[in-house]
Amino acid sequence: MAEPTTTDAPAAETKRPIAQLPVVPDVRSALLESIRKGTTLKKVDTAALSTGSGDSHSDLMSEIRGGFELKPSHDRTPVNRNSDDGSGPAGSDELAVALRRALLERERVMQPSDDENDDSSGNDDDWED
Repeated sequence: MAEPTTTDAPAAETKRPIAQLPVVPDVRSALLESIRKGTTLKKVDTAALSTGSGDSHSDLMSEIRGGFELKPSHDRTPVNRNSDDGSGPAGSDELAVALRRALLERERVMQPSDDENDDSSGNDDDWED
Protein backbone atom coordinates (compact mmCIF):
# COMPACT_ATOMS: atom_id res chain seq x y z
CA MET A 1 0.00 0.00 0.00
CA ALA A 2 1.27 3.45 -0.87
CA GLU A 3 1.92 6.07 1.75
CA PRO A 4 -0.21 9.21 1.49
CA THR A 5 1.56 12.26 0.29
CA THR A 6 1.14 15.70 1.74
CA THR A 7 -1.09 16.74 -1.17
CA ASP A 8 -3.63 13.96 -0.41
CA ALA A 9 -4.61 15.20 3.08
CA PRO A 10 -6.11 18.65 3.64
CA ALA A 11 -3.62 20.18 6.01
CA ALA A 12 -5.54 23.39 6.72
CA GLU A 13 -8.71 21.63 7.89
CA THR A 14 -7.03 19.17 10.22
CA LYS A 15 -5.12 21.85 12.11
CA ARG A 16 -8.09 24.20 12.82
CA PRO A 17 -8.28 24.92 16.53
CA ILE A 18 -11.53 24.07 18.31
CA ALA A 19 -11.66 27.47 20.02
CA GLN A 20 -12.69 29.13 16.73
CA LEU A 21 -15.97 27.18 16.50
CA PRO A 22 -19.08 28.99 17.72
CA VAL A 23 -20.28 28.12 21.17
CA VAL A 24 -23.71 26.46 21.06
CA PRO A 25 -25.71 26.94 24.25
CA ASP A 26 -27.25 23.84 25.76
CA VAL A 27 -30.94 24.40 25.10
CA ARG A 28 -32.16 21.60 27.34
CA SER A 29 -30.31 22.84 30.39
CA ALA A 30 -31.55 26.39 29.77
CA LEU A 31 -35.14 25.14 29.58
CA LEU A 32 -34.75 23.08 32.72
CA GLU A 33 -33.23 26.04 34.54
CA SER A 34 -36.14 28.32 33.54
CA ILE A 35 -38.60 25.70 34.80
CA ARG A 36 -36.75 25.46 38.11
CA LYS A 37 -36.76 29.24 38.57
CA GLY A 38 -40.49 29.41 37.96
CA THR A 39 -42.37 32.60 37.32
CA THR A 40 -44.27 34.83 39.66
CA LEU A 41 -47.87 35.10 38.58
CA LYS A 42 -49.75 38.37 38.77
CA LYS A 43 -52.70 38.65 41.12
CA VAL A 44 -56.11 38.74 39.45
CA ASP A 45 -58.63 41.39 40.40
CA THR A 46 -61.82 39.47 41.10
CA ALA A 47 -63.96 42.59 40.63
CA ALA A 48 -62.79 42.84 37.02
CA LEU A 49 -64.07 39.35 36.25
CA SER A 50 -67.33 38.87 34.38
CA THR A 51 -70.45 39.44 36.43
CA GLY A 52 -72.30 36.84 34.37
CA SER A 53 -74.07 33.95 35.99
CA GLY A 54 -71.83 31.43 34.30
CA ASP A 55 -74.71 30.16 32.19
CA SER A 56 -74.39 31.55 28.68
CA HIS A 57 -78.01 30.76 27.85
CA SER A 58 -79.29 32.80 30.80
CA ASP A 59 -76.92 35.65 29.94
CA LEU A 60 -78.17 35.72 26.35
CA MET A 61 -81.80 35.69 27.41
CA SER A 62 -81.24 38.57 29.84
CA GLU A 63 -79.61 40.61 27.08
CA ILE A 64 -82.58 39.91 24.79
CA ARG A 65 -85.02 40.94 27.52
CA GLY A 66 -83.05 44.15 28.00
CA GLY A 67 -83.81 45.12 24.44
CA PHE A 68 -81.97 47.42 22.08
CA GLU A 69 -82.13 51.18 22.17
CA LEU A 70 -82.57 52.79 18.77
CA LYS A 71 -81.48 56.30 17.86
CA PRO A 72 -84.26 58.88 17.75
CA SER A 73 -85.38 59.64 14.22
CA HIS A 74 -84.29 63.29 14.43
CA ASP A 75 -80.66 62.14 14.91
CA ARG A 76 -80.67 60.25 11.62
CA THR A 77 -80.35 61.75 8.17
CA PRO A 78 -82.95 60.36 5.77
CA VAL A 79 -81.67 58.67 2.64
CA ASN A 80 -83.64 58.77 -0.60
CA ARG A 81 -83.12 55.28 -2.00
CA ASN A 82 -85.19 55.90 -5.14
CA SER A 83 -83.12 58.73 -6.56
CA ASP A 84 -81.20 57.92 -9.74
CA ASP A 85 -79.40 61.24 -10.00
CA GLY A 86 -76.14 59.75 -8.72
CA SER A 87 -76.22 61.53 -5.38
CA GLY A 88 -77.89 58.76 -3.40
CA PRO A 89 -76.73 55.22 -2.76
CA ALA A 90 -78.92 53.81 -5.54
CA GLY A 91 -77.44 56.06 -8.23
CA SER A 92 -73.84 55.90 -7.08
CA ASP A 93 -73.65 52.12 -7.10
CA GLU A 94 -72.71 51.59 -10.73
CA LEU A 95 -71.84 47.95 -10.16
CA ALA A 96 -75.38 47.16 -8.99
CA VAL A 97 -76.86 48.95 -12.00
CA ALA A 98 -74.59 47.08 -14.41
CA LEU A 99 -75.41 43.78 -12.73
CA ARG A 100 -79.12 44.50 -12.94
CA ARG A 101 -78.81 45.25 -16.67
CA ALA A 102 -76.81 42.08 -17.28
CA LEU A 103 -79.36 39.95 -15.46
CA LEU A 104 -82.24 41.48 -17.42
CA GLU A 105 -80.39 40.86 -20.68
CA ARG A 106 -79.67 37.27 -19.65
CA GLU A 107 -83.32 36.75 -18.74
CA ARG A 108 -84.41 38.11 -22.12
CA VAL A 109 -82.02 35.79 -23.97
CA MET A 110 -82.94 32.74 -21.90
CA GLN A 111 -86.70 33.06 -22.47
CA PRO A 112 -87.77 31.16 -25.57
CA SER A 113 -89.59 33.13 -28.24
CA ASP A 114 -93.01 32.12 -29.64
CA ASP A 115 -91.37 30.63 -32.77
CA GLU A 116 -89.23 28.31 -30.67
CA ASN A 117 -92.27 27.13 -28.72
CA ASP A 118 -94.05 26.16 -31.96
CA ASP A 119 -91.05 24.16 -33.21
CA SER A 120 -90.65 22.30 -29.95
CA SER A 121 -94.30 21.18 -29.98
CA GLY A 122 -93.80 19.72 -33.47
CA ASN A 123 -90.79 17.72 -32.31
CA ASP A 124 -92.81 16.13 -29.53
CA ASP A 125 -94.73 14.09 -32.13
CA ASP A 126 -91.52 12.43 -33.30
CA TRP A 127 -90.91 10.88 -29.90
CA GLU A 128 -94.43 9.56 -29.28
CA ASP A 129 -95.41 6.03 -30.43
